[in-house]
Amino acid sequence: MSLQLTRLLPPDLRVEEAVNKLYEFGVIVKPLTTHYTHRHWLSHPVIKVLIHLYYILMFIIFIVNNNHNKRLVIILGDYPTLLGVGFHLHFPALLYFIFNLFTVFIYYDNYWKGVKPTFLRVFAMLSGLVTPNSVGLTDTQSLDKFIKITKTMFKIMAFIHNRTTPLIGFFVIFVYLYFTTLLDTLLYGIIYTIT
Repeated sequence: MSLQLTRLLPPDLRVEEAVNKLYEFGVIVKPLTTHYTHRHWLSHPVIKVLIHLYYILMFIIFIVNNNHNKRLVIILGDYPTLLGVGFHLHFPALLYFIFNLFTVFIYYDNYWKGVKPTFLRVFAMLSGLVTPNSVGLTDTQSLDKFIKITKTMFKIMAFIHNRTTPLIGFFVIFVYLYFTTLLDTLLYGIIYTIT
């Protein structure tokens, strides 16, 4: 089937979840569509900012501590330091959370000033709400490649979110079992396995 740039994407090429994932994850204030999209309370933008601030504070504590206080490492759940790679994981993670926090602040500043988020038009096009031509896409081969890559990326993100993230919790409990006492594992390791 050949793509027509002046028409909405055919249903078999659409990435339906593209339009509302940013809203569900708390990145944008309002959903792009009028049909109901549920956002988990943990994904509310205010909660997301608080979580980012918490992690920034924790990573600063981890970096400053740098395994000087072993008890603090165990209590705060600093399992990368238990593995001996604390700074190498904490510093990039700190930069990641700072970058994300600034991105959220920039987006909300634009929202409050009434600046339209034009970058979201591509997501609307992928969901079949607007035509490819209206977002500036003029080459059908590039559009076809873009759709395939986007579908693959959404599948990979779903796999990581649904399948691999829960495995990290089991990894944490084994790190605690290996490097700490059974009591510390029961008191602290289980908490960080669940969260």
